[in-house]
Amino acid sequence: MNIGPPPGMMGQMQGPSPLQGPPQLQGPQQIPGQMPGPPQMQVQQEKFDNISKVKSLTGQLRESLNTTLKTAALNVIQNNIIDSVSVKCAMLAIELNLKTAIECHQQGTSSQRYMNVVVATTRTEPLNTQEANTLTYPQYLSTTRNQVAYAKDIHDMLTKVSHNITQQEPST
Repeated sequence: MNIGPPPGMMGQMQGPSPLQGPPQLQGPQQIPGQMPGPPQMQVQQEKFDNISKVKSLTGQLRESLNTTLKTAALNVIQNNIIDSVSVKCAMLAIELNLKTAIECHQQGTSSQRYMNVVVATTRTEPLNTQEANTLTYPQYLSTTRNQVAYAKDIHDMLTKVSHNITQQEPST
């Protein structure tokens, strides 16, 4: 009994029937979606399409590249200006820090030379009598203030005396 294909499938083959054998190739087969014609012509057409696309996009690419390079150049110039200013500021800050460190060191050296006592910076209450050579930090601040006031008084006195001497000299 020979059963035919279902209705609506007439003229379409699902695959080789067991009675027919393998299908025979009859000339060049076409892949769906390709244009009919020789394959060499299709390759040349694709190359031509790619070349025309490249030619049409070259102008836009040049404009975009020019804009990018101009923007990059402006950014480099602006960053260079900012860097040169910040380097000068950094150098000035370093110089001021070094001068301050030198001045602090000189003051510390003078303090140790003229006031040979140890300062206990962690203690604020008065110390025992056993530690006579040690000052608390508040005591140290008070002593330092007194020394600064004394030095200012001497400076003012010397300035006053020098003005008195210059006023007493006869002008000729």
